Amino acid sequence: MRLCLGISIVLLSLVATAGCGSNQGYPDLIPVTGKVTLDGTPIAGLRVNFEPMEGRRSSGVTNQSGEYVLQYMDQKKGAVAGQHRVTIVWTGEAEDETEGESVPTDDPGSNSGVVIPSRYNAQSQLRAEVNPQTNRFDFDLTARRRR
Repeated sequence: MRLCLGISIVLLSLVATAGCGSNQGYPDLIPVTGKVTLDGTPIAGLRVNFEPMEGRRSSGVTNQSGEYVLQYMDQKKGAVAGQHRVTIVWTGEAEDETEGESVPTDDPGSNSGVVIPSRYNAQSQLRAEVNPQTNRFDFDLTARRRR
């Protein structure tokens, strides 16, 4: 009985060790960060989505400094390499700068009521080419209509 228990523990350890170091089913991801401003002002609570031509999108929410970090899913950070369509929408929540968790932006200094023009979301023409050399993308949005 003790021999069976010992063998089982060794086998479980080998299986657990084999899983470490692999991507565990995730594609290769590249860390992506950036900053979003609207007419030069950082805006908290914007969801930044990077949608690749194929595969799952990555997204992040801007903090009080307008900074975002893309997450692929769960707590896995990054985006797949390649061309992405970028959309930016206001969510009303911001990333906590210290903990990385969403917090409501309902304080008096918040940006509640921010309207992001449709040219940055539903009709977005924003594009980003993610690769190991280019993984920071800043977006300076304008509320004014282009002529």
